[in-house]
Amino acid sequence: MTDLRQAAILVAVGYEVRFADPEALLGLRSEVFRLYRSGFAAPPYSETEEEIALFTDERFDRSMATPGAHGFVAWHGETVAGLVYGWPARGEVPGDRGYALVHSCVAPHLHHLLRPPAFEVVELVVDPAHRRRGLGRLLLDRIVEGHATAWLGTHPDAPARRLYESAGWTVIGQCEDGRQQTLILSLSR
Repeated sequence: MTDLRQAAILVAVGYEVRFADPEALLGLRSEVFRLYRSGFAAPPYSETEEEIALFTDERFDRSMATPGAHGFVAWHGETVAGLVYGWPARGEVPGDRGYALVHSCVAPHLHHLLRPPAFEVVELVVDPAHRRRGLGRLLLDRIVEGHATAWLGTHPDAPARRLYESAGWTVIGQCEDGRQQTLILSLSR
């Protein structure tokens, strides 16, 4: 989708999507946390207060320090209606338990889909009050624009799964960490 068409959609639905570097996203900390809680405390994720605190107290700051991190924020007037962020895939698998799990769940012949030049979509969340208006698709399209490949993880029962699959993302692996299942999806253009 071209920027011109995206702009027309934005005007038509009353939302504005803006690029956000890590500093801008950190400046929206309270809104990011509100959106994260609204998206992940409910089923199918059902994250506990402890798991949400891990995101708010550790993971978000660590994510914003990742080289190349950036995102897009959907605004409805002065309200943050949704956001997405991620970063370019790294050449080597980081020494993080999550990445090790992802790589163990994807067949070795598909590991190239998780590495450069791929883009990793880390979080995509739309406020429940603003869902089913095309914001998720718009944010997803913007974050992967210009990337030949991208990947992300999602719960098998996540409402966004239909969005991903309708946008051409395909399941390349399935993981389970003892608490919940995660599908690994890839987009190749």
